[in-house]
Amino acid sequence: MKMLSRTIGVFLGLGATWAVAAPGEGSDSWADAVFGGEAHLNLRVRAEFVDATGSEDAQAYTERLRAGYGSKPFNGFSFSFDFEDIRTVDDDLYNASGIHGDSAKAVVADPEATELNQGFLKYQDPDQRVTLIGGRQRITLDDHRFVGDVGWRQNEQTFDAATVIANLPGGMTGQYSYLWDINRVFGQGFVDGNPAISDFRSDSHLFNLSKDCEGLGTVTGFAYLLDFDNSPANSSDTYGVRYQGSFDFTGDYSVDPVLSYASQSDNNANPASYDADYTLAQVSVVRKGTGSIGAGYEVLGGDNGTSFQTPLATGHAFNGWFDSFLVTPAAGLRDIYLFATADLPGGAVGKIFGHWFGQDVGGLDLGNEIDVLLSKKVDEHISVLAKYAYFNGDSGLGDGMKFWVQTEIKSR
Repeated sequence: MKMLSRTIGVFLGLGATWAVAAPGEGSDSWADAVFGGEAHLNLRVRAEFVDATGSEDAQAYTERLRAGYGSKPFNGFSFSFDFEDIRTVDDDLYNASGIHGDSAKAVVADPEATELNQGFLKYQDPDQRVTLIGGRQRITLDDHRFVGDVGWRQNEQTFDAATVIANLPGGMTGQYSYLWDINRVFGQGFVDGNPAISDFRSDSHLFNLSKDCEGLGTVTGFAYLLDFDNSPANSSDTYGVRYQGSFDFTGDYSVDPVLSYASQSDNNANPASYDADYTLAQVSVVRKGTGSIGAGYEVLGGDNGTSFQTPLATGHAFNGWFDSFLVTPAAGLRDIYLFATADLPGGAVGKIFGHWFGQDVGGLDLGNEIDVLLSKKVDEHISVLAKYAYFNGDSGLGDGMKFWVQTEIKSR
């Protein structure tokens, strides 16, 4: 508990710097741009409990303190950076993915780490048509299914990259990123006294082009060409298209469809030879100010003993919160799911998901899962949540339960 007290004390002690100055529209001098920016802080304290077949029960009491600063623009140029510090009450209570802890216990992918989370230089032209970003940065595309920040974990995923974002004629937006390093959630730790490098050393390209179809929805085409020197099995070429719409009917109701298709094949030094497809069909009915209900069907295909993989995704957001399928099984994965959300009294939000999993190739049942979340935004700075996942495995997969309670305090 000393760790938590120290962190809370630091956070409150720095509270006066929550908003040094608003970034505004720009600055007339470089000095005002550099020193008249905005500082920000974020503290997240979490308890995670895991009961999984084949491992000893795990408990992880962790906190993440993120502190950063962003300048005002000057002649279109600005900079931003933030650092993360992740600490745990006792790292022997869980297995931090082999980075530290007790390997006999269940995995909680929140190792202790202190590192630069983001640090980039940005340029935006006066008409805000083109944005250039160079350095360590957060990149999220569409719904995070292929490229995301894995924001649920204490150490988020960021990218050492060069990015171009362009607002194009006809309601189109294009983005290109070249990635030379992926700073994954496991951070930099030590195994048996030796440095454990979990980052992907990359020579990868991300292309994303979307168009607003004037009330009919948004269509996005993408190509993600991944090449990892130290993880060749995750090197792949993925080409796809995504559609998302929202159609109002009978007053406060809307129907929101999402459709996506992608094709993936091995790239460069990948030892496998495969061609696998991805398919998503989802629809929800939303009542504004009340909640939603919906259903979906997602398939990550398998081919030649290898399956469709999404190594840069925010994987926790898909295929169940128990995280049984962060790596797609070799025979692929089918996920049929139902969900509901509700705006509850007192400003709370509730969510529930049900999943039924099976192989894409072979058709074996892999189990089912139920996920439940209750969250509340106390005010503009403080939020709390409780979250539960229960996985009931089939075809040799074990059962398991995860439970989380969390408080987050942020300056903006």
